[in-house]
Amino acid sequence: MKFLTKICAGLLLAALAFGLAACGDTDEGNANGADSGYVSSDTTTRPGQTIGTGGTTESHRVWTIEELGETITAAGIFWEDWWGFGGVFALSNSEQSVFVPTDAEHPGVGMGFTPFLPASGFVTLDDVRDHLLQFYTEDTADNIIANYMIFTEIDGVVHFADARYGMARPRWDDATFALIEQVGNRAVVEATFLHGGWHRGDWDDAYPRRAIHRFVMIDGKIDVGLGPFGMNEDTIMEMLPLTAVQMGRRVASQMHFWHTYWNFEGQFGWVYNICRESEPVYDDEYAVYLPLLPASGIENMEQLRWRLTWHYTNAYIDRLLAAEHAPFREINGQVYINVSRMHTYRPDWETATHEIVFEDGLRQTLETTVTMRHTGYLTEEIVRIRFVFVDGQIDEIIP
Repeated sequence: MKFLTKICAGLLLAALAFGLAACGDTDEGNANGADSGYVSSDTTTRPGQTIGTGGTTESHRVWTIEELGETITAAGIFWEDWWGFGGVFALSNSEQSVFVPTDAEHPGVGMGFTPFLPASGFVTLDDVRDHLLQFYTEDTADNIIANYMIFTEIDGVVHFADARYGMARPRWDDATFALIEQVGNRAVVEATFLHGGWHRGDWDDAYPRRAIHRFVMIDGKIDVGLGPFGMNEDTIMEMLPLTAVQMGRRVASQMHFWHTYWNFEGQFGWVYNICRESEPVYDDEYAVYLPLLPASGIENMEQLRWRLTWHYTNAYIDRLLAAEHAPFREINGQVYINVSRMHTYRPDWETATHEIVFEDGLRQTLETTVTMRHTGYLTEEIVRIRFVFVDGQIDEIIP
């Protein structure tokens, strides 16, 4: 204690000698002068403020959260324009799309690229880079061009990748932003936005998830954040509770699958043509199974289970495939379909109405009222069926 008293006294004398007000404490850095990694909200710089750095001073502009959010949004909309062939990407010539092999040993493996028209302003890769520098630091912009295979020059003309599929993507028009920290020229911004099926248009179940992602900004530009594909392993995804309309659409969608199954339509429309060409397997006197053909798009149980996860939880799928007279079975490593049919009541989903009768977070129960029509006697009755949803997927069906 005496030792500490002597030190404090010495520091006080030194402070007085240099005309300082007192020997006070400081919360900058840790005890040995190293950076502790903790960033206080009080360290945000002000316009024109100088910060000592090894005997030198630096002046950093303070960016508002509104400005940082606008930059993140502009970058996001640029990539959504690319994915949706909008904005500057609408000024292109898709009829001259070029296939570019990406594997010398497998020339059939590659990507399609569409050329920009001169009106787009993108004539060379440098033009693309200059545009990206509106949103990104130089290192990040260069990394996108070099490693993402989005842009390439072919015969001196810049092209962009034009392959598309139903990949879930962000929605930026109602994103919100929070400033987590800002020190010097570095800021961390947390963005919250909806994420889902861009290709589903204005459907209210198009975006069933909320995404949270933190961007690192340097001098107001994105240095670490989302790239062209709108998500990465650092993105936190949260399922949102479904509305009655959303659940009703999912119920109708899964029943459409079973309608094609029951009536041998769509991907199952080939069954009648092969009944005499395939060796049937009899589960018992009732159930008859035939092998699925490649035309169905389902070549193995893994693909079938993946298809069913569009609507159902894994627990429900396990029960479905283990049930007596299951609609599908795996026999000798191949998927077989149950082709036995009988006259019974089938739902007319055009008549269905839906109401949420229970809700606890992401566990919800939907009561559906629907007209059931008999396939043999042409009679009908109205029934109520309850669908239990867990994390947006059907986990149980209660007649």
